[in-house]
Amino acid sequence: MVEYARPRKYLVPDRKLGDAVSFLEGDEREGFLDLAKGMLVWNPDTRKSAGELIVHPFLQPKQISARFLAAFAGGLTRTRG
Repeated sequence: MVEYARPRKYLVPDRKLGDAVSFLEGDEREGFLDLAKGMLVWNPDTRKSAGELIVHPFLQPKQISARFLAAFAGGLTRTRG
């Protein structure tokens, strides 16, 4: 059995997801956070499936704003090598 010097809580940075999406407001922010929280679950048995996530209200065309898409696309270009 492998033992680690640090508890598992140190493997994941102590940050709040909501801090990463400060450009979103109101219902749009809450919808995105709800969607992301459904994906970011350690236990695959309780994590939302792709089928459940694809019908999430945030992913419906009226919910996705140009501001979100621009910020998301900007994040993708910054993370590429």
